[in-house]
Amino acid sequence: MKSEITDERILWEKRSRYNPLLGLRPQTLRAANDAFKTGYMSKAARIWEEVEECDGIVSTVRAKRRKSVSRLAWNIVPFGNASEETAKEHASILEDFYNNISWTHACDGHRTGGFSRLVEAMLDCVGKKYSVHEIVWSPNPQARSLRATFKFVPLYFFEDTFGELRLLRSPNAVFGDELKPDKWLIAATDYPLMAACSVYYLMKQMSLADWLVFSRRFGSALAWLKTDEPAHSEKWEAMASALANIDNESSLMTGNADTLTLLQASGQNAPFKEVIDHLTRLVITMWLGSDLATMSSQDGAGASLQGESAAMLEDDDCLLIEETLANTVSRFVIRYYFGNVEPAAYLQFQRTDRSDKKAALEILGMTADRGVSVSQKAWREASGVAAPDEGEAVIEKSQAPMLQDSAFGANDAESDIDELSRAMSTEKKQALLAELDRIEAMDDASQRADALANLQRNISNYFDGGDAEAEAMMKILERRISNEK
Repeated sequence: MKSEITDERILWEKRSRYNPLLGLRPQTLRAANDAFKTGYMSKAARIWEEVEECDGIVSTVRAKRRKSVSRLAWNIVPFGNASEETAKEHASILEDFYNNISWTHACDGHRTGGFSRLVEAMLDCVGKKYSVHEIVWSPNPQARSLRATFKFVPLYFFEDTFGELRLLRSPNAVFGDELKPDKWLIAATDYPLMAACSVYYLMKQMSLADWLVFSRRFGSALAWLKTDEPAHSEKWEAMASALANIDNESSLMTGNADTLTLLQASGQNAPFKEVIDHLTRLVITMWLGSDLATMSSQDGAGASLQGESAAMLEDDDCLLIEETLANTVSRFVIRYYFGNVEPAAYLQFQRTDRSDKKAALEILGMTADRGVSVSQKAWREASGVAAPDEGEAVIEKSQAPMLQDSAFGANDAESDIDELSRAMSTEKKQALLAELDRIEAMDDASQRADALANLQRNISNYFDGGDAEAEAMMKILERRISNEK
C-alpha cells in the first residue's frame, strides 16, 4: 500500500529545516504554545522536538519514561465472551502480527525497528499530546497473511483546527485532509508535558546566560592602577599599555598614586544555580512523578514515593498503549482474517513487579507468630519464590543457609519480643498486636486475607520509619522461617 507522505514533502522538510530555538523569546514561545491549543501545531511541535534533543534533563527523563514500557515483555490474552477456540485463534493471529511488524521514521529511513520501537514512539504523546503513525499495510492473499510497517510522522505534518488531526499535504497548507481510521494509528494524552518543559527550558537558558555574564564580570579580580601622572602623558600612556597587557578583562586606571591593586569580588549572592536546580526538579517531577532529590528523607520515604509514582506512571502508559492498539490495530487485523467480528484477545504488557516484598513478608511472619495460619501459596506470592517443578531437585534443610543472626536467640520467642520492643514504641507495638488479635479472631478466611492485605498496605502507621525497626522485624521473620523449616 502506497504511503501518503510523499518524497517531495520529505524533501521540503529536509531542505527547510531550521533551529527554532535560535532567537527564541518568551513572547514567541507563548504565541507558539497558544497556537498549539487552537490547532496550529507546527511551530510548537518544532520547538518541543528541538528542546527534547538539546536539553539533557528532558532528553534523559523522556527516554527513561518511554523505555520503562518499551522494554516490558508482553503476551496476548483472551478477552470477552468468545469461545476458548476463537480466543486462541485470535491470540495466535495477533501474536504473529505484532512479532513481525516493522517500524521506521518518515523523515529518516535509517531509524528502524520492531514492536519495541513502535511502543517507544507511541509514547511520544506524553510530551506532545499526540503521536501519529501511518500504517502501511502489506497483505498477502496467497499466504493469507498480513504485515504492516508503522511510519512515525512528526506532529508538524498535521493541524487540529476542527477537533481532529488532519494531514497537511503541502508545507503552505492551512487546512489538512481527513485521516482514514484504518490508515493511521494515533495515541493521545490529555496534556502535553512539553508545553511547560519548553517554558522551563527558556527560563533556564536565560538564567544560564545571566550567570555567565555574572561570572565573567565578578569571577575575576579588578586590576586598579592609581597614578599621579597627568592623563595621556607619555608615562600615563606607558602605564596604560602595561595595564592592558595584564590578562584580565576588568581593569581601571585613575590618578593619585603609582600603585596597582587587584580587587576581588566579594559578598556576591547570585541565585542562578538555585533557579536552574529548581526548574530541573520541576521537569523531573513532571516526567517521572516525583523527584528523589527533593523528597528523600532519612526514613526512606522519598524512595518509596518515587517507586510508587514510577509504578503508577508505567501502569498508565501500559494502559494507553494496550487500549490504543486494541481499539485500532488489533481490530483491523482480526477483521482482515475473520471478517466483521470483534477481537477475542488483546495485547497485554507484563508490568514490573514493584510490590514491597519485605513488608509483605514481615506481615506474614508476624501473623504466623500470632497463631494465624499462613498458606504456602501466600508465602510464595509474597516472597516471589516459585514452587519447584515436579521432579526438580530442591534444597534440603541441611543445605539451606542459616538465616538467623547469632547475636539473637535462634528459637527464643521472648528474645523476639524484646528485640521488637527495642525497635518500636510501646503504644505502636500494642496497637499492632491488637490489630493482629482482631484479624486472628475472624472466622471467615477471606475476611482475614482482606484484613491482612489492608494491614500490609498501612503497615507504616505502626512504625516510626527507622532502619532499626525494619532490621529487627527482618531478623524476627528470618528466625521464624528457619524454625518452620
